[in-house]
This record gives sequence, C-alpha cells and structure tokens, in this order.
Amino acid sequence: MEQRFCSARMALEEIEEIRSQVARLRRGVERLQAKCTGTTRSYGYRTGGGDGRGPEATMSQLCDRRSELEAQERQLKEQEARISGWIDLLPRPRWRMVLRCRYLDGMELPEVAQELTRATGREFSVHQIYRLHRDALQAAERLWPLR
Repeated sequence: MEQRFCSARMALEEIEEIRSQVARLRRGVERLQAKCTGTTRSYGYRTGGGDGRGPEATMSQLCDRRSELEAQERQLKEQEARISGWIDLLPRPRWRMVLRCRYLDGMELPEVAQELTRATGREFSVHQIYRLHRDALQAAERLWPLR
C-alpha cells in the first residue's frame, strides 16, 4: 500500500521537477540569447581573438538549449494533462481544488489556503489545507495508477 502511495505522490511531484527544469532552461536560453546579442556586437566581422570559440558556437549552443526547452515544455504539458484528468476523478471538489492548486498551479499550501478562501468565501486555515491535502493524496493513492 505504501509503495502505491509513493508512486501517486511521485507522479504529482514530477510536475514540480519538470517545471523547475523548464524554468532553469528558460534562464539559460535568456543568458545565451543575451550573450549572442553581445557576441554579435563585439565580434562584428572580425575573426580570431577570445577563447577560440566564435559566435557560431554560442549560436549553436543557443539552438540546442531552445530545442531542449521545447522538449521539456512538451513533457510538462503532457504530464499536466494526465494529472489533470486523474485529479478530475477525485470525488470531492475541495480535494480536486487543493491538488490542482498545489501541483498544477505550483502554489504552496498557504497560498492554496488563500485561494480556497477566495474561491469558496469560507475561511480556511493552513492546518485545514494540510489535512485536505493529506486526505486528497490518500484518495489519489487509491486511484493509482494514472488512468
């Protein structure tokens, strides 16, 4: 039983990991893009100098990183779609909302408490959200594996 629970939770947490990788790749692409812009200005039409790697190597690296970013973004969207369909199977709307906010929207549990309070008009404490989250994960575990 514990193994199934870990697998369900791992599937949910995988989204956070992929989202983190996408953010890291975006920052890398932005840095390379800035470097390419600077490289083009600094190199101009001259050849030689520097560390032996010209603007072509930087541009090539930028293209590779963009491709890697696109692949990670595709993987994130696919995983989010699978998880979203799976969350929709949960019987209680609050469970669905807690898991959707936490794993698909990337909110921390205190933010989830604020969101549920805003959406329902009823005050939720962080303690209540922790309990709802735990109950939702246990219910999700019973639905494992993803369908």
